[in-house]
Amino acid sequence: MRHHIDSRLRRPLGAALAIGAVAAAPAAAQSPDSIDRNREAAEQRAIEQRGFEGVTPDARDAADGRYPGNAPAPVIVRVTRTQPETLDWGDVAIGAGGTLGLVLVAAGGTLTLVRRRGHVRVA
Repeated sequence: MRHHIDSRLRRPLGAALAIGAVAAAPAAAQSPDSIDRNREAAEQRAIEQRGFEGVTPDARDAADGRYPGNAPAPVIVRVTRTQPETLDWGDVAIGAGGTLGLVLVAAGGTLTLVRRRGHVRVA
C-alpha cells in the first residue's frame, strides 16, 4: 500500500520541482555587470528626481515660500444618497446566467471524462 501512495506523489512532486527550477533560473541568470548597471541606473533616477543641483523637493518648496503651515484649509464635502439602496434584478439575472453557464460547462466536462474512462479496449 505504501508503494501506491508514493507513486501517487511522484508526478505532482516532480512537476512542482520542475516548475520551481524553471522559475528560479531567470533570477540567478543575471550577470554581475548587469547588477552594477541596474544599481547605477537607480542612483541616476534618484538624482534626477531630486533635481540636477541635488536639491530635494522639500528644499525647493521652502525656497519658494511654501511651508506646511501655509497650506489651504481642506474642503469638506458631504455626500448624500438620493435613491434608496435596492436590489438590481438585472445584475441578479446576469449572475444567475453566468453561474448556470459555468455549471453546464463543468457538467459537460465531467460527463465527457466519465464516458472516456469507462471504455476498456480489448486487444
